[in-house]
Amino acid sequence: MDGFWIGVKASLADKGIDLQKVIIADVFPEDHDQIYVVIVTYDRQVFEFYYDWLHKKESEGRITEWKDLTSSPEAAYRHESVKVALGLIGSI
Repeated sequence: MDGFWIGVKASLADKGIDLQKVIIADVFPEDHDQIYVVIVTYDRQVFEFYYDWLHKKESEGRITEWKDLTSSPEAAYRHESVKVALGLIGSI
């Protein structure tokens, strides 16, 4: 699973996400080679995406289905974990 995190961090950095200012609000496996992730940035942006490494090493995967939920409160707030992450950011 370490390879997964290496790949996710590199992919997020490629998207311009400051890894020092992000909370992983939710993560769970979708398949043996795909994981669903929701992140919240310190400036209160909310993104969901899949990290996929089909036929590759976990560290060589890529982000797919990137969605910005920031301007869609009903979508962002459907995750209890997003509410918690936003609350944590509010206390920083």
